[in-house]
Amino acid sequence: MIDFHTHILPGIDDGAKSLEESLSLLKMEQEQGVDTIVLTPHYFHERQSLDEFLQQRNTAYEQLRHAAEREKISINFHLGAEVRFSPWLESKEARQLCFSRDGLILVELPFQICPPNVEQTLTLMQMNGMIPVLAHVERYPYLRQNPELLYRWISKGAFAQANANSLLAEREGALFILAGIRHGLIHLLGSDTHSVDKRPPRLREAMELLQKSKKLPSREELEQLAEDILQGEILEPAPCTPMKKFLGFR
Repeated sequence: MIDFHTHILPGIDDGAKSLEESLSLLKMEQEQGVDTIVLTPHYFHERQSLDEFLQQRNTAYEQLRHAAEREKISINFHLGAEVRFSPWLESKEARQLCFSRDGLILVELPFQICPPNVEQTLTLMQMNGMIPVLAHVERYPYLRQNPELLYRWISKGAFAQANANSLLAEREGALFILAGIRHGLIHLLGSDTHSVDKRPPRLREAMELLQKSKKLPSREELEQLAEDILQGEILEPAPCTPMKKFLGFR
């Protein structure tokens, strides 16, 4: 199982504060059945230079990798970032934050106001060799109010990721995720884990909940889809259908 969204690297953002906490999270991930983790610390281009961020990220990653080897924790890592949306993402420089050879990059949108230039930026990113993965799409109020936006962005070639915790602990978020998967608008799960206490990894529980719905793909199909996207076997989403908000999400 793949965790596409984590804040496990020690001391680099608002996630794990120490190497010991990072190792605890890795052990929890292993217990959940996760064997591949995408490391996605926050990156805000307007706050920090890319070179400085890459240096900090690589230092934290080497600490984590060596510690995991000492503890005999067998997990495959992909090094990326959760990049806050801005016009800078249209630059070729942003490609350095992709976590796969095919250009997958995790993008966090603003939470309260939808930027007017999302479609333009997503298109230019793809022209520069990047494949946008929209982070925790169930958490944006404007997408819950207007799911047509998500349909348009996925139709343009973006993938979407949802948080396991939203599926397990938030009723409206869970309804949005279930409908999104059913319509082909949500493709990947991530824990978005920050600490042992704050949003711990719960991917196995989320997968088990998904299997209670007969209208969704099987766990094997969902895991294979995630693997195929990560390995570049699928470079753009399959055809999707619009989702509407009416007495829930349909």
